[in-house]
Amino acid sequence: MKILYSIQGTGNGHLSRAKSILPYLAKYGQVDYLISGRNYCLDFPVKMKYHCHGVSFKYDNKGGIDYLKTFKSLSVKQFFKEVNEIPVHQYDFVINDFEPVTVRACKQKKVPCISFSHHASFLSSKVPMPPGRKDYLAWSIMQNYARTKHNIGLHFEPYDEFIFTPVIKDELRNVTAQNAGHITVYLSSFSLDNLFKLFSKFSQYKFEVFHCNVEVAWHKQNIEFKPANSKMFNQSLLHSNGLIAHAGFETPAEAFYLGKPMFLFPIKNQYEQACNAAAAEKLGAVVAYKIDDRLEDKIRCWLEDKKGTQIDFPHHTDFLIQRVISTAENIKN
Repeated sequence: MKILYSIQGTGNGHLSRAKSILPYLAKYGQVDYLISGRNYCLDFPVKMKYHCHGVSFKYDNKGGIDYLKTFKSLSVKQFFKEVNEIPVHQYDFVINDFEPVTVRACKQKKVPCISFSHHASFLSSKVPMPPGRKDYLAWSIMQNYARTKHNIGLHFEPYDEFIFTPVIKDELRNVTAQNAGHITVYLSSFSLDNLFKLFSKFSQYKFEVFHCNVEVAWHKQNIEFKPANSKMFNQSLLHSNGLIAHAGFETPAEAFYLGKPMFLFPIKNQYEQACNAAAAEKLGAVVAYKIDDRLEDKIRCWLEDKKGTQIDFPHHTDFLIQRVISTAENIKN
């Protein structure tokens, strides 16, 4: 069996999940990997066979998406060139993690394509929404960006029949979480200068800040700046006294599994993160939907009185991959 696994390269969560799934998927045949976009900095244990320009978000260094820079980086001509060139017809089926090029290519060449992603869960109206008025335009874009007919979604809770709880990497299972006193920070859309200005205000606390713009670890006042290395990050989170991060999916899911207190910053103008934050908030995380004058006080209150929620997500990676494979077989038959 030949399988193509296509991964969205905006952020590191999609790539992190693919790394966790890799050994389970390899049992079923030859697996090639495609990544689309350039907003990631994690290493991958096997060589990517295909790289696509795809669609990548650009950030403004203050926690939000810069839509002007994002628009300027788009190339419709390049996108359709990649759709025509990616040889999806050489594979029995494609596993898609919110990646638009292979979705289009599979439709064009009539190749089975299965969404296996967190974003697939947003096809259900039962997932939590952020407070206030629903953003129907953002919701529609999120649902249709890389939509397929066959979907297996992942979320903090099984809100619908096709939604399952997260894949937690094996290196965080069967280990005992400890508290070394530091706060682990992963806020990739903020500049290093802005992160220093913010966290240096809390001098009585130690922060370990992970960022793609750090090549070699360095220290300044109460902050240790570290490269976005998955092994280093796992150890930091495992031994932390809490997590401050964007409202992605993989990292908050891991923090829930380890029972770590969480303070989340949804990336501004990214509706998926606002939805994730709303779901995490219902489970005990503290969320800052706006970056305003009250932010410093809110972080200080959280630091002084943090509480974690421990969720024992089942180890069902093998089951989920079996479900993907059986779905593909049913499509072909």
